[in-house]
Formats: sequence, structure tokens, C-alpha cells
Amino acid sequence: MKFQNLIPGINKVKQFLSDDKSDGIQKSYYVWDYNMNGVVAFDSLALFQFNVQRYNQQNVFFNKHIVVPPKTLQSMDVTKAKIHVFRNADPKQVLTEFIDANGLLNLDYCGYAFGYIPARCEITIIEVDF
Repeated sequence: MKFQNLIPGINKVKQFLSDDKSDGIQKSYYVWDYNMNGVVAFDSLALFQFNVQRYNQQNVFFNKHIVVPPKTLQSMDVTKAKIHVFRNADPKQVLTEFIDANGLLNLDYCGYAFGYIPARCEITIIEVDF
């Protein structure tokens, strides 16, 4: 069995958050974009809600919140974080894995970076306060 090295993807998330914090961002929502192989930020509640509506139109619905524990907050250098977990209505659908043009597997590194391993039919948006 071949294991996926999660460190490069998690480091991309950490760097993106570090850059936002350096730019003075106080709160944002983060999701892993599989096509870009990187992080995308929704810098307002309105953009977050717009994305949630898009998910709903695709039969991907809110499932649960997870409050990120202090140790993870410290390692990610953020003040507060909440994981919004969305789940496809069809549990056989795959949302958390994507094979890119180079044949490499991309995972939901935003979820992994904050300590959540999504099921294959789930995707996360991470709400972060700096």
C-alpha cells in the first residue's frame, strides 16, 4: 500500500494562512480547490454563504461543525477556527479526492491541516479568526 504524503499540502494551507495574517486579514473562510491544487479564501460571510448555496444546488449539504482544539489552533497560528463539514446526499460520491493532470492525488488539505479527515463524500470549509 502506498501512503500519501500530507505534509506538502498541509504546508500550503499554513503558508496561505500565514500570508493572510501578515496582510492583516482578521477573519476568513478557507477551502481546498482541487483544480488549482491550493487554497481558496472567502473573505466575507456573504461569499461563504454563496458557496454554501452552490454546494446545496449540487446536493452537498451542511452536516456538522467541529470546533478546532487549542493545540491545533496554536500549530496553525490562529486564534479560533471552526470546521464546517458538508456531505454529499449520495454517500457514494467522491468529494475529497481529485486526480490532477499529472496523475497526482489531491486531498482536502484544509480539513487535514485542522485535524479533520473527511470521508470521501465530504468537503470542508474552515472558518478562521486570526
